[in-house]
Amino acid sequence: GFESNRLARTYRNGRENENVHTCFSVSAPVRGGGVFAFWRIATLMSASTWRAEFKCQHQWTTWNEGQAKRLIEHQYTEPDSRSVQNQLNYTVHNFDCIVMRIPHGWLKLPEITRERIVEAIDLASSHLGAETVIIPTLQFNNNVLSQSDWKALARINHMLRGIARDPPKKGKVKR
Repeated sequence: GFESNRLARTYRNGRENENVHTCFSVSAPVRGGGVFAFWRIATLMSASTWRAEFKCQHQWTTWNEGQAKRLIEHQYTEPDSRSVQNQLNYTVHNFDCIVMRIPHGWLKLPEITRERIVEAIDLASSHLGAETVIIPTLQFNNNVLSQSDWKALARINHMLRGIARDPPKKGKVKR
């Protein structure tokens, strides 16, 4: 059935391991067709956060292309209501769209720059094949501790809107 073909990597931490965290997961096919995936990169993709090794564990904040490869090489079977013999096999290959959440809290506000965001967009696009990237603005949350944090958050959100209005002209992302 739907969402029955799933790949996930998780880890636990906290007192008595009560906290469960997902490093990445992919589900296919999903209701309505297509594929859904989640990939947690706690510092945004960049050349400086790339590592040859990947660990799905607490405090691990880096990435590598092996994680992306596992997502785009995920294989699944499209259910056919008529018979098991008529089921079709698929491989993900790429994603149409990426929703990239900026990990404010893992990144300090001064570390969230236009250059870093553009680099993350281009790396995510090149490793996952997406031509569309959506970046939600940062929300007011428990990581905003002062009036200067609030002003920095407003500047970052203004910058994100600027990237959306006048995107850089590199990479394969539709801008």
